Amino acid sequence: MKRLFILVLLAISVSVSAQNGIVHSDEVPDCRQWAARSFSRGSLPPFSFVYDGAPSAGFIRKWRFARTDSRRGQASATVGTENTDITTYVWTDPRTGLQVKCVLTLFDDFNAAEWVISFKNTGSVDTPPLSQVRTLDLTQHSRLPGESRLFYSDGPFFGRADFQSRDTLMNDALSMHLEPFGGRSSSHTLPYFNVSMPSGGMVYAVGWTGSWSADITYEGRDVHVKAGLRDFDSVLRPGEEVRMASVAMIPWQGGDRMDGQNMFRRFVMQHHHPKASGKPVGPMLLNSFDLTGPWPCDEYACMTGQLAQAVIHQFDFLGTKTGGFWLDAGWYSRASDWKNGYWWHSAVGNWTPDPVRFPDGLAPVADATHETGGKFLLWYEPERANVDSDWAHEHPEWMLAESGEKAVPLETPVDSAFIVNLGNPDALEFVCREMLQSITSNRVDIYRQDFNIDPEMFWLNNDEPGRKGMCEVRYINGLYHYLDFLREQLPFLVLDNCAGGGRRLDLEMISRAVSLWRSDYTLDPEAKQCHAYYLHQWLPYHCTNTGNKSPYTWRSALGPAACLCFGISGKKKASVEEQQAVIAQFRELGPYYLEDYYPLCGYGDLTSDTVWLAYQLHRRSDDTGYVVAFRRKDSPESTCKVQLRGLDDARS
Repeated sequence: MKRLFILVLLAISVSVSAQNGIVHSDEVPDCRQWAARSFSRGSLPPFSFVYDGAPSAGFIRKWRFARTDSRRGQASATVGTENTDITTYVWTDPRTGLQVKCVLTLFDDFNAAEWVISFKNTGSVDTPPLSQVRTLDLTQHSRLPGESRLFYSDGPFFGRADFQSRDTLMNDALSMHLEPFGGRSSSHTLPYFNVSMPSGGMVYAVGWTGSWSADITYEGRDVHVKAGLRDFDSVLRPGEEVRMASVAMIPWQGGDRMDGQNMFRRFVMQHHHPKASGKPVGPMLLNSFDLTGPWPCDEYACMTGQLAQAVIHQFDFLGTKTGGFWLDAGWYSRASDWKNGYWWHSAVGNWTPDPVRFPDGLAPVADATHETGGKFLLWYEPERANVDSDWAHEHPEWMLAESGEKAVPLETPVDSAFIVNLGNPDALEFVCREMLQSITSNRVDIYRQDFNIDPEMFWLNNDEPGRKGMCEVRYINGLYHYLDFLREQLPFLVLDNCAGGGRRLDLEMISRAVSLWRSDYTLDPEAKQCHAYYLHQWLPYHCTNTGNKSPYTWRSALGPAACLCFGISGKKKASVEEQQAVIAQFRELGPYYLEDYYPLCGYGDLTSDTVWLAYQLHRRSDDTGYVVAFRRKDSPESTCKVQLRGLDDARS
């Protein structure tokens, strides 16, 4: 049975209790009323922690309370903070001086709430231990009888089932625990979940780019939800302040989980989608050089400056250039020195262009891209430094070894790395300065940051006694500082967050960077279909690559952006006309992925070659849409019956 692709153009139109921490989700709760009750003197706020062995619920209402700041959000050059009210609340322990600050943001256009907490020791001695910090701790209550369900998704783990949807019926015997793997925030588990009740529910999002955890328990008509840092258990030194995770809460009504998740997608696009030059990052197509060369030329270890410029001009001549050119790993010193045991992966930490292959640096390559009207994307991995790299030898005191022992650089090539301690202020300043210089001198327009290592044990093994989780907290806050520094210094710069393929897709990271590479598993078109089908249920902007002239294959990679790997030569390559057709259809459909999305084949396992896969794109802005459907090669069914969403019966 041959594979079949179908593309159809459609015309489409489309409460809170006074009790502390309880949200009645059957009424589309008013977040302002909820906030007024939850963040008032004598109320129990929707976060919790354990201090000196005691849960905060037992004492925080006795602490000194102050509302210290309230302001309207202004239009931002980097994210959408307009139409918001931002208020700061502070609770202070009169005995030890520990201060907890909560910054609450309310969104006029979404009836949504978001908050982040931090702790500061205002006393003169170390605080007692602070642990089990849960930025989110509240009870979701249903006034109506009926079932409650938890919807969440896997994260990437290098397989066709990356991002697979999960649907769990909540009952009194069930308590669900969610957490990522290895210290990257979306590895194996996405930091988003949706708790539905008989006539609506709540979507929750966690903003922490490390090891978070969430616990969802059911009792009667109540669902208790907690989320925050997984590993923190530490004293605070005098004057020390630490910022914790952020969370967002978006209430919704309706009979389908996607009513809530489309609300969340709109919320992300309006308030958490990155901007460049003051405008939201839009759909994007980039050409890959697609010339890795013969082994051992892995990635771009055989690319030269002259060849790169020739490829750029050839694409321009053929009329198949897109919005720019993508130069991935392998352009830096030692990456092509395979005779001495190096390759792209083991040469990180040497962030100067290879002087043999790029004697004039990468600026000429960027200039050639700019001459054709495109942007230049360049790959970096500044958080990882190989054990014999320039950075490791220059500053071993800023390196973290996984063992927790002192970082000792080697003189011989070994494919093993330190991570650069962004929690160290001197190291952070160095990385900011060095990377700004590199990005500027290489004339980069799109900065691609990868992170191909699980950092969890690097953090935990380098914690001081009695300070568990502090290394991670300092590191993650340093990471945010670094990315924000780049955005402030280079407001035109588009940031791309790879992290081994989609392993850092939490709320804080998607606010700073788009994801142009959602999974490293790109081995078959069906995988790309599944990844898009699953992940678009939560996030509107993510993509992958394609380079096959088969319509079934390249349409499997459709999305708001893509890296096109067609190349410029070879009989098996797509023809010029075929490449132009691909570019035209990506450009036509790209904007549709940024509005409403509906999976049409259920929420379960769709990885088999015997099924159909179909989804609907619904553009509310102009009442149009598409249905994208694939018939897999072994499907016994010649047709697929689906129920479309958002149609206006009066117009059909």
